[in-house]
Amino acid sequence: MSDTPTTPLPNEQPTVPLTTLRTDADAAAAESHAPPAPAPTADSRHRPLFATIFWGVLLLAFAGFMVVRTVLPAAPDPTLWLLSTVIVIGLALVVAGIAAASRRAG
Repeated sequence: MSDTPTTPLPNEQPTVPLTTLRTDADAAAAESHAPPAPAPTADSRHRPLFATIFWGVLLLAFAGFMVVRTVLPAAPDPTLWLLSTVIVIGLALVVAGIAAASRRAG
């Protein structure tokens, strides 16, 4: 830290955002010239976020692993666990793809 004292800034008027300087007449004029918002259509649905899907799959895999460890008397082979996880995720992707294709077709 430095031992030199700091000097205060000169007293200046605080800046005001432009939105607060507008009068009611200006706001009404701006709203009257604004284009109308487009009506929502069936195709403008929000898509799910990747992070949500990723964490959901991760938690489901962990829950499945805990169920298998609890139900089976011996711990499953890690290779078998990874193979079955890849197969289940692949099947889920195929089912989701078929579901998405059938929605678009119909």
